[in-house]
Amino acid sequence: MPHRLPLAALLWGLLALPACGDEGYVDPYDFERPLLTEARPERGWPGAEITVIGQGFGLQGEADGLWLAGAPVAVISWSDRVVIFEVPPAAGYGIRDLVMRAGDRVSPPLPLSIGPEPEE
Repeated sequence: MPHRLPLAALLWGLLALPACGDEGYVDPYDFERPLLTEARPERGWPGAEITVIGQGFGLQGEADGLWLAGAPVAVISWSDRVVIFEVPPAAGYGIRDLVMRAGDRVSPPLPLSIGPEPEE
């Protein structure tokens, strides 16, 4: 008797194939790609220092950096798992995507809320 795959397995394979070629597809097993997992504080403002925690950052090279809403930001400190940067005034307010380039790899975006500085 021939071995048959369950219908669910066949359908999953067909549904997953198109995603492999999509630019927005994130392979959860791509351990070389930098991954931004958390920002502290969760909400920033222009001039604030934000600490980003993650993995796979490596040592910072000349072409490596962070981009907030498509614009490069000033990095204060960089290690393999923690990066500290200052929110630029041009970031504006709203939910902005933070992206890291480490070598030839680019992280998936980490949404970051930018608003006015809280009053003390």
